[in-house]
Amino acid sequence: MNAQGTEPTDTPAVDVRCQNAPTARVRLADRHFPDEHGTGFAVELRAEGLRARLDSVIAW
Repeated sequence: MNAQGTEPTDTPAVDVRCQNAPTARVRLADRHFPDEHGTGFAVELRAEGLRARLDSVIAW
């Protein structure tokens, strides 16, 4: 493990957690580039009683 706490094979991701509900999480992962101007990623939502994933969200 390197100094940042990730393995070299880990996929980069961003986790956003709620201070008031620590089990709630939004994760942006699996980044890809659909064209020269866009960025795509998967969005995972987790909370008590909720687990959802959008596989391809694209932003330009």
